[in-house]
Amino acid sequence: MSIKTCGKNPDDYFLGIDGFRKWYDVDWHRNEERIFGLPYVPRPEFDATFHDHYDPMTELFPWVPEILEKLSKKYLLAVLSSSTTKSVSDELGEHVKKFFEVVGCDKVKYLKPNPEGVFHLLQKTRVQKNNAIMIGDTPVDIRAGKSAIIKTGAVLWGLCDETPLRLLSPDIIFRSHEDLYSLL
Repeated sequence: MSIKTCGKNPDDYFLGIDGFRKWYDVDWHRNEERIFGLPYVPRPEFDATFHDHYDPMTELFPWVPEILEKLSKKYLLAVLSSSTTKSVSDELGEHVKKFFEVVGCDKVKYLKPNPEGVFHLLQKTRVQKNNAIMIGDTPVDIRAGKSAIIKTGAVLWGLCDETPLRLLSPDIIFRSHEDLYSLL
């Protein structure tokens, strides 16, 4: 089943970042349940429709490659996403994805804030919990890190407003991308 076959217009959901924020939930399974009105099951054609509409609206900040280059010399970097592993890898592009171990919703049963993805990455990378930090731009990122009992960091330039992130008391707050250099 695709979004079109269930009688929905993709443009109603994927028209732009403001429209996206109105219905978006960081739990991608919940998004699909809400759109389709059915329990979540993997729907590759839905994911393809979403990415056909959404991906052209995304781009990396120009400062990202430089910071990743520097951080990757000191740390193993990973991405834990509610999107699919392939779509995240595709969005990152060849020059950026080389820095990351990527785990998407297709690699775990439970999405953030459940810590399963964090534990999966820790095991896969062999990083000890006391040497890890979960940095994210949504409350579920911070809750996933806290549930895994690792250090957390909130970035304030992402999808969510600042207040919900601060209420979760992350260990570090990154007000701007320059603050990421404090990790070096």
